[in-house]
Amino acid sequence: MSYLNQRRVSSKIVECCNELFELEYRTKSGKLIAALGFKNDRGGFELRNKFLKLSTSPKAITTIHGAAKALNVFEGFMDYLSALTYYNTSQLEGTSIILNGVGQKKDLMEVIHKYDQVTLYLDNDKAGYDLVNQVHAVHSNVRNMGLMLYPTSKDFNEFLVKRKRAENYSDQRDVQTVGEVIASIFPEMPT
Repeated sequence: MSYLNQRRVSSKIVECCNELFELEYRTKSGKLIAALGFKNDRGGFELRNKFLKLSTSPKAITTIHGAAKALNVFEGFMDYLSALTYYNTSQLEGTSIILNGVGQKKDLMEVIHKYDQVTLYLDNDKAGYDLVNQVHAVHSNVRNMGLMLYPTSKDFNEFLVKRKRAENYSDQRDVQTVGEVIASIFPEMPT
């Protein structure tokens, strides 16, 4: 879970995520590896730790069903967990599809017509922009949060990490400012 702390994902949110597991596996050389596993719709996993980013077979999207006729689309599970942290919720309104890579866009395009609104949380790179354009071509009610919420970040998680660092810096400045105020009022008190 320290990996999630580095990525600034809330541990409280993670506890509510039924698709996320802590896994251990052995490599062919016999080395034991611990990683986060995010389960997809076909029983495969996206595996992440500080040193690796890989998938097990079968590769597929992950669908988290919701009640509303709205669809949230994420490129990867770390961006999904970042959204839950940012919005401080255990589930987003509507259904969420985590592509587990833009290579799974075919699965998305097959179901996108079922939803009244599509909100995209894709990476701000060529693959992300290309998928935004493809979704716009087949759906009339699309919001691109990559441009609206985190236009200067590579993805939602990078945005969250920057934001949390800025908040921590601001909190530290506030504490220093309060300390400075106290010191100015009570100069004889040790600081």
